[in-house]
Amino acid sequence: MPERDWQKDWELCEKADPEPWYAEVYAQRVMPYICEHATPGNVRFIAEARSALPYWLQRVRELEVKWLAETEEKIRLRYTKTQLEEENAKLRQRVRKLEAQVAAMREALEGLMYSDGHFRGECSAFRCHPTCEKARKALAALEEEGTNHG
Repeated sequence: MPERDWQKDWELCEKADPEPWYAEVYAQRVMPYICEHATPGNVRFIAEARSALPYWLQRVRELEVKWLAETEEKIRLRYTKTQLEEENAKLRQRVRKLEAQVAAMREALEGLMYSDGHFRGECSAFRCHPTCEKARKALAALEEEGTNHG
């Protein structure tokens, strides 16, 4: 379909008579009247309308399809963004809970280790040593985790 100039086609529409087209019946014969006066504006409009109307209807359809696709994409992206924001909020809440648990564990371990010399490695009882060592390693791991992510 050849390209058309919208402004020129619109000017053709404006130059045509606004009255409706009609046909009159004379005896057994139909006399079609497209316009009462075959003015240059009417004649040109009639001639051009045959190709202009299909052209513009096709362009409108193409633009509608494009607009609809873009609108659907925007809706999908907005929905995805909302889902990601909700997931992010849940994950942040989970992180806060885990950080609180880690802080409580650290406080408990530090309390055990530093309450007396027993857990600082100063204990003399053989059976207590594995517990002391585990507590020291757990605290060191928590401290390392805190420096890596804090």
